[in-house]
Amino acid sequence: SGYFPKALGVLFMAAGLGYLFDATGQLFLPAYTTTPALIATIIAAAEIAFPVWLLVKGVNSSRWRERTLAVAPA
Repeated sequence: SGYFPKALGVLFMAAGLGYLFDATGQLFLPAYTTTPALIATIIAAAEIAFPVWLLVKGVNSSRWRERTLAVAPA
């Protein structure tokens, strides 16, 4: 959408897959008790990177207004 960096979007997609794998493991594998370190690291990186990015950089407000006006009814 252009509001956030593409790298952050890729990180969130990886974290989403991590959540999916973790939930699937907990649901279908009785011996699955802890989240593997790699999955937890990816999830944590996304969960920390996004609010830090918002605090430091924020949303591109000019692009936000531009898109809002583009979809507004005439």
